[in-house]
Amino acid sequence: MEIAARRLALRLCERLGGGTPDWHWDHSTFPPSVMSQITEALDSRLHQPMLQELSLLTGHSPSHFARKFRVTTGLSLGRFLNRRRMAAALVALRDDPQSLAQVALDLGFSSRSHFTRLFSSLTGMTPAKYRRLFKPAIG
Repeated sequence: MEIAARRLALRLCERLGGGTPDWHWDHSTFPPSVMSQITEALDSRLHQPMLQELSLLTGHSPSHFARKFRVTTGLSLGRFLNRRRMAAALVALRDDPQSLAQVALDLGFSSRSHFTRLFSSLTGMTPAKYRRLFKPAIG
């Protein structure tokens, strides 16, 4: 409902010749149903930036979306996305035989080294060490 109302307000402002409303003062949060849509959209395409698409989905400008997202989650979109990527990486490293470089690229990291640095800072171990924890013992 909120998304439809915002889209309607934006469309009315455009049709009446007004500029885009300034919702800079809006410090409200996204309702759980909208956050669910946002998270689902992010999880479906972890490998690509989506600020424009998410702002269109919610009927906000990109800057207002980013501000409201931070108020809602306590994290910037980039940090939130990296945490979602790390959750997907934990599963991929445990279950997927692909190289570390390929896992990093599939999840949208610019390089294996960037992935390794971030993974290590969040988990306290390298991706290779994490993968070895789940490698079956031979013997």
